[in-house]
Amino acid sequence: MPNTVKVFFHDIKYLLLVSTVIFTLSLFFGFYLESRLEGSFFSATDHTTMDIFQNNIKASVPFILGFVSLGVSTVAALLINGVAIGGSILASTDHLSTVQIILLLIPHGILEIPALMLSSTIGFYSLKILFLFIRGKSINLKHELMNVGKLLILVLVLFVTAAFVEANITTVFHPFTKE
Repeated sequence: MPNTVKVFFHDIKYLLLVSTVIFTLSLFFGFYLESRLEGSFFSATDHTTMDIFQNNIKASVPFILGFVSLGVSTVAALLINGVAIGGSILASTDHLSTVQIILLLIPHGILEIPALMLSSTIGFYSLKILFLFIRGKSINLKHELMNVGKLLILVLVLFVTAAFVEANITTVFHPFTKE
């Protein structure tokens, strides 16, 4: 089993790296643009696990649709989300302490951000197949599509878990829920 996981992540490591680099750079660009944003990323909510899960699925659609658009929608989604999240986090420092921001992000973010990065890996996956084809490498389409299926399942599991954590645990740290 560990060897299978190692092979799986070896197959996607460059796609995951590209996703992470684009997202991270856009996150920093969002920090830079923060002065143009108003308000706080964190607001009082009473969303259920299902509400949050559905929102996360909707947010991941442009990432995953990159599979059809050869990564175009994935790049756009990474840039837009990175800038929005980065700017919103920095804008939140006007209303929340650094510790509060960390407590509001870490519990569910350690699951949600990897799920988004894996969603973007799916979006870039057709490029991997295309590059293999262009380079004259043999392509085991069944293996490649199985990898995409595994990624989808992993994304769903991470999103369900992140939604549960955000709805039931992160709210404990939310300053607007305390009276």
